[in-house]
Amino acid sequence: MFTVSIVVPTHLPLDDHRRYVYSSLLAQQHDLLQIHFVFNGLGRKDYLISKQFIQSNNIHGHQLFFSFTALALTPGQARRAAFQNIQTDFVLFSDSDDILDSSVVSTKLKLAMQTGSDIVVSDALVFSTYARYKNNRTTRKRYFAHSLLIALFGVFPLFFAFNLVPNSGTLVNRAKYPDLFLNYPTSVHEDLQFFVKYLSRGARLLYISKPCSSYFISRRTSTGNKFCSKLNHFFAVSSIRPDKHRLLILFFCFTFLLLLPLMYILHFLHISEDSTLCFSV
Repeated sequence: MFTVSIVVPTHLPLDDHRRYVYSSLLAQQHDLLQIHFVFNGLGRKDYLISKQFIQSNNIHGHQLFFSFTALALTPGQARRAAFQNIQTDFVLFSDSDDILDSSVVSTKLKLAMQTGSDIVVSDALVFSTYARYKNNRTTRKRYFAHSLLIALFGVFPLFFAFNLVPNSGTLVNRAKYPDLFLNYPTSVHEDLQFFVKYLSRGARLLYISKPCSSYFISRRTSTGNKFCSKLNHFFAVSSIRPDKHRLLILFFCFTFLLLLPLMYILHFLHISEDSTLCFSV
């Protein structure tokens, strides 16, 4: 059986939302699972309260690892620090506001083995407040169009105006390219940079339409604010591209004149709940 680790950067004190997040992690139905919590940017008292809650609710006896610093880290810095000590076969990406289905690890790992996939992505549910999530007032985030673009055109930089590979709940084969995890990017939209590099080396990607996670998004965040998000995406992509100035003009023209309308059209295609798309890049 393959080993899996989940890395969770978190800078927030324990509240109802975080209780639900941590409980969803601890409920995972996979025996060989490690969960790495990287607490940063909060006080030691808040860290100890969260740690006690996590340890006392570890119902399946998963291996738990904790690190703490009062300094505020970027998500990339937190993940990179954790990756230095991880040797598992696969990694599942998650944030401190992601609520995972209890079977997401076992389901995606099984499908990865059946299809020989290195990356397994799925649709997700998004919510703007925890109260909306509790009241089932979520919105479906579909990644079929994103995966289809990669399948048809490969790693084309201008397509990364969107997160073609989502962060939340995505399973990745760590053993295939361990150096990419050891040298995980630390700047803005580090996950975008990471997946561009991973896919550029050649990988097999599996998309499944069933939502396996729920995550928080708001217009007050850099992800929810579309203009800021696209700008940050440009800087992320340009950090690994030498032709930055020419790319900037193409990036925004392509995004707003062609890609954005196309993505909205593809978003409303009817995809059955059990649909999959598997391909090599």
